[in-house]
Amino acid sequence: MAIINIVGDLVLDQSAGLQDDDVAISVDAITGDISGGLDAAFLTYLNGLTLSAAQLAFADTAEAASQVGLVTVSPAAGENVVELEFAPLTNMSSGQFTVDGDEIFLTTAQNGSAVEAWAGGNLVAAFYIIPNAGNTSATVQMITFEAIDHPLNPQPDDRVNFSDILKVRALVETSTPIGDDINVDDDGPDVTLSGTAAPTLTADDTTLGTNPTGNFSVVFSTDFGTDGPGAAGVTYALDVLAPGTASGIFDVATGQEALVTRVGSVIEGRTAGNDLVFTVAVNATGIVTLDQLRAVQHTPDTGSDQSTTLAAANLITLTATAIDADGDTDAQAINIGQNLVFKDDAPSISAGGTEAVATVDESDTATNGTANFSSNFSGLYGADGAGTTTYALSVIAGASGLFDTLTGQAVNLSVTPGGVVEGRTAVGGALVFTVTVDAAGVVTLNQDRAVIHDPNNGPNDTETLSADNLIQLTATITDKDGDVDTAVLNIGQNLVLTDDAPTIVDQDTNVPGVQGFDGNPGTTGAQGETIAATGGTATGSFSFNIGADGHLAAFYAGGGSDFVDLDAGAGVQRLSLTGTVDNAQTPAITNVQTALVSETATSAQFSFSFHYDKDPITAGVQDATAGGTLTFDKAAGTYSLALTDAIDGFSFNVFHSSELLTKAPPGNTGHPELVVTELDANNGTTDTDGFYVQFTANTNPSGSPFGFNPTGDGNPLAGDTTFNNGQFVTSAFEDWVSATQSTNGVAGDTIQKGELLTLRFFNENILGDVNPGAPGGGTEKVSPTDAVDAIAIKFDGIGNSEDLIVVLDLINYGADGVLGGTGANLDVETTKSIFVQNADFFKGNTVPAPYNTEFSLDQNDGLVIIESNDYNATGEHYQIQGMQIMQSGNGLSGSAINLNRVTDDPSTLGVEGSSTGAASGTGGGAAQDWEGTDNDVLKITDIGFIQTTAGQIGADLDFAVNIQDGDGDTTGIQHLLVDVIA
Repeated sequence: MAIINIVGDLVLDQSAGLQDDDVAISVDAITGDISGGLDAAFLTYLNGLTLSAAQLAFADTAEAASQVGLVTVSPAAGENVVELEFAPLTNMSSGQFTVDGDEIFLTTAQNGSAVEAWAGGNLVAAFYIIPNAGNTSATVQMITFEAIDHPLNPQPDDRVNFSDILKVRALVETSTPIGDDINVDDDGPDVTLSGTAAPTLTADDTTLGTNPTGNFSVVFSTDFGTDGPGAAGVTYALDVLAPGTASGIFDVATGQEALVTRVGSVIEGRTAGNDLVFTVAVNATGIVTLDQLRAVQHTPDTGSDQSTTLAAANLITLTATAIDADGDTDAQAINIGQNLVFKDDAPSISAGGTEAVATVDESDTATNGTANFSSNFSGLYGADGAGTTTYALSVIAGASGLFDTLTGQAVNLSVTPGGVVEGRTAVGGALVFTVTVDAAGVVTLNQDRAVIHDPNNGPNDTETLSADNLIQLTATITDKDGDVDTAVLNIGQNLVLTDDAPTIVDQDTNVPGVQGFDGNPGTTGAQGETIAATGGTATGSFSFNIGADGHLAAFYAGGGSDFVDLDAGAGVQRLSLTGTVDNAQTPAITNVQTALVSETATSAQFSFSFHYDKDPITAGVQDATAGGTLTFDKAAGTYSLALTDAIDGFSFNVFHSSELLTKAPPGNTGHPELVVTELDANNGTTDTDGFYVQFTANTNPSGSPFGFNPTGDGNPLAGDTTFNNGQFVTSAFEDWVSATQSTNGVAGDTIQKGELLTLRFFNENILGDVNPGAPGGGTEKVSPTDAVDAIAIKFDGIGNSEDLIVVLDLINYGADGVLGGTGANLDVETTKSIFVQNADFFKGNTVPAPYNTEFSLDQNDGLVIIESNDYNATGEHYQIQGMQIMQSGNGLSGSAINLNRVTDDPSTLGVEGSSTGAASGTGGGAAQDWEGTDNDVLKITDIGFIQTTAGQIGADLDFAVNIQDGDGDTTGIQHLLVDVIA
C-alpha cells in the first residue's frame, strides 16, 4: 500500500505585504486578472473565477502562499501511482469562520486539483495541488480573498488550520494477469413509453397548404446502458397495419376511400383511382408531419370545423428504435392512426354591392317585374368543392306598408309552404301581389291589384314596402360534403310598384295635347258641340279608362265619383261650368250650379244651371236662368248634353272693321283692286262663325260713267242711269281699294266725287281669293254668304254739309232661315238705296245705346246707323249682305229711302226709328231723290257690322271635368266647348 507524507506547513500570513512563506501576486487594475508567483494552472483556474473588486483587492494585499513538496507518496512494490489529488469534499464544514462570523465550507473543484472555501456565499480562499509527473510529490499553493477569524488566541501572527478536513489522496494500480478468470456481460439499450401523451396533428381543409407537425419523441423514454448510444442513437419509422388497408377517410371530389400504404418511409393515403389524399412522414428526431392534399368527407356533417380521423388507431404505427454503441437495439411502437385529424372547412357567402330593383307598372299588370340578385351574393365553396347555391324568401309577417286601392285595406305579408311571398288584404284576403325567386336568384314581382300611392305625386309615382327588411332573400351555399353558410339581403324596398293613371282617349291626335271631347265623331279631328238655344240636345264622344286604381260598386253607391272636385274651396264641383251669353254689356254667366245626380261604374249624370243677363241694352242685369243635364256613358265612351231651358234674350254683336284679325293683301302696296278682311275667324267655335268682308272699288274717269246692272260688277247697262230696287251701281273701270283698320277708301283713304266703294259679306274664309298679281286682283265674288241686321259707319272730318248715298244688298232667307233652298225655303234678294243727309249723322255724345258701348266720337266725327226697320217695310225680313257707298249721286238719279236716324229701343215692345213706315223722325217714311253731284269727301274710319237676335240668344259654354282614379291620379282637365245657337 502506498504511503502519503506531509512535509512541513503551508502558511499564509494575511498581513499586508510579503510575510514568511508568502508568494507575491498582483491584480491588473483594468482586467482584474491575477498574476505572480503561483503555478500557471492555478492562475488560469483563479482567473476563471468571478471575483469582486473587494476580493481582488484583499488578495493583492495579503499575497499568496506556496509550499513545494508539501505532499510526498511512497508506493509499495508492484504499485503505480496514477493520480495525486485532494480528497473529495462537498460543502464540508471547515470549523473556521470569517471575521464577519460566517462559517467556512470546503468543496473540491477542478477534478480534485482545487478546493474552494466558501462563507456566506462568497469565496474566502482557494487551495491548489500541483503533482509531479509520477504523482509521488506535490506542491500545494493557497490564496485568500477575505480575513479569517482567530477567536481562541487573539494575538498577532496567531494561526488557524483546517484540521483533518482538507485531505489529499493518491490513486494507485497493481497489474496482475487475471484475464482468463474475468468475464464481462454486455448490457443493451432499453426503449419504454415515457407516459407523455402523443400529440395530435390537425390538418384543415381550409388551409391545405399548411402541414401540421408534432414531436412524438417525447412519447418514448430511452436508456442506452453502459455501452452508451451508438452513432444512430434513436431512429423512428412509420408503418401501416397492412398495405392497401381502408383508412375510413373518403375523398370529397371522387367519393372514394383513401387506402393507406407505406411507400419507402412515407405513409400514403390514395384513392382507388390513385389520387393522393394525404401523406404521413417522420424525421430523424421523431417529428411527424401530416400533409393533406385533398379535401375529405366529414360524415355525418355537423357544420364547419367538424373533425374526422382514421377508422382505427392501429392503421398507422410509429416505432422508436434505440441503438447503443456496440449495435445492440431495442424498439417500442405506438398506434398514431387516430392522432391524425382532418378538420373540415366550410363554404362562405356574403351579400353586398349595388342591388337590382324589380319594378311593376299598374298600367300593365300582366307584365311582371324581375330582378337578378345573384350578383349581390359572393360565395366560395372552399376545399370541399362546389355543391349548390339556393335562394329562399322570408318575411316579417304582418303589415307591408302598402294599401289596396279597391278596398283601402292594409296589405299583409306571409309566405306559403311553397316559399312564395304573398301580399294579401288584411280583411278579405284578396291577393295583391306575389314575390318568388328561382334557382338562379332571379326575383319576380307579380302585381295583381293596384295599391295606393300616398302622397300621390302623379302618374308614374312609385310605392314600395315601408321597410327594406320586411322581405328578405337568403342565399344558402352548400359545399360538396354538406357544409353550409348563408347570407341575407333585405329586398323589401327593391320591390317597386309604379302607379298608373286614368287616361283619356285622344279624339284628335293631330293636335297637341289630349282632345277628350269630340262633338262630331263622324268628322276628322275633335270638334266642339253645337246645340240649339231652345230644348237643344247633342251627343259626342268622351272615353276614358280609370286604370288599375279603380273602384268597387260600393264606392259609387256611397257617393264616390270618377270625377274629381275641381274647386275644393267652393264645395264639391265635379263638373265645372263657365261661359258667356251673347250680351256685350254683361256677357258672363253667374250663379253656376252643378251636381252629380247619379254615378255607377258604367255611367254618370250631372245637372247644371246658371244665371245670365238676358238684355244687353237695359242698364243693370235682367236676370234669367237656364240649365240642363250632361250624361256620360262610360261603357260606350260617349256623352249626351241636353238644355232643359231656352236661353231667352236679345243679342247685340258687332264686328268692327277697325278690329280686323287679318287681311289680304296685308298692305296697300301695288294698289290692290280686291281686298278681303277677316273680322271673325271661321274656327268652329261660335254661332257667328266666320265673318269676312270683300272690298272692291269703281271710279268714272272720262269714258267710263257710272250706271247700273244686276251684279255691281263690270259694265253698266247701256243708257240706265236711274236706280231701281234690285240694281247695283257699277262702272267699266275698277280702281284700287284701301281697306285698313282705320281707313276704308277708293284709290286712297277717302271716298271722293266719282268714286264707289262696294262691300260684300261672307261666312267662309275667302282670303285665298286675293291675288294681287292676277287680273282684277284675284277672284271677285258677287254672291255673298253672310248677312247682318244693321250697319254703323263712323266718319272722320264731318262738318255741316256732308251727305251720302248707300245702296244696300239685301237678302230674305227662306223659311228655313239659311242661305239657299227652293220652294218655301227659296231666298229673295234685292237692293234698296238710302239717302243719308247731314242731319242723320250722330255727332259728339249723342250716340244712342247700345251703340254707345261700341263707338265713341270726337268733335269732328260722325256716325251713321242703318237698322233693320230702316230698310224693311211691313212684312219684310231682309238682312244686309253687302252695300255700296258714294259721297253723292255722281250723275245718277233715283228714289232713295230718307233715313230716319232715330234707332229702335229693344227694351220696348214697339219699333222706333223706322225709315220706311209712318213718319217718326227726320224724313222718316218719305222717299228722297238721289242727290246730284257734289264735292264732299268722306273718310271712313270704322264700319260696324251688327248681328242681333231677339227671343233667344246664343251662348258659349265651357264644361270641364277631370277624371281621378282610386289613389288620386288625374287625367288633367278636359273641356267640352258648347256653342249654343239662337
